[in-house]
Amino acid sequence: MLAALVPQGRGLKAATAIPAIIDAVMQAVTKGPLNVDPMQSATQGAIGAGARMVGKGAEWAGDLGDSKILRSLRLNPSETTDASITMLPKLAKEEGARLTKASEGAIRRKAQQTGSGGLEELADAMGKSRRGEAVAPSRDSGWLNEIVMNFLRRPHRQMAMGQALSNPFGVDMKSKIAPL
Repeated sequence: MLAALVPQGRGLKAATAIPAIIDAVMQAVTKGPLNVDPMQSATQGAIGAGARMVGKGAEWAGDLGDSKILRSLRLNPSETTDASITMLPKLAKEEGARLTKASEGAIRRKAQQTGSGGLEELADAMGKSRRGEAVAPSRDSGWLNEIVMNFLRRPHRQMAMGQALSNPFGVDMKSKIAPL
């Protein structure tokens, strides 16, 4: 836990070394300085390194989910600001957005009630993506891999996959699970 509280502890070396050193010091205090078990300290260091890797994996899954949510909105690069790229996936996760007419209507109503421009922008992007998918040309070539990828590339499925990756069980992977 101490390794996670200091900025240097976020690196792999410190995440390994700090628990190992603390365990060695605790052994020296309780058993005496000549009775320190190096394997026990090394095990604590390995656990610290493993915990860091799990945290990095959770952060990666959160980033991947945010990316999928953003891609499902099919934003026009020339009209999109950096603030929108950061804000829209966050709002979509908070609202539990799905690319359906009902979800878009609920977000639009909430935007009108709260006066939030970000929610209005999210509802607009959801509507454009949903309508664009409805009139998109077919890309089926008959190959099995193409059929599967076309199935997964659909915006509403990408939105659902992004929500599941970045917010499993209603907990944000990147901001809640990864730091732990």
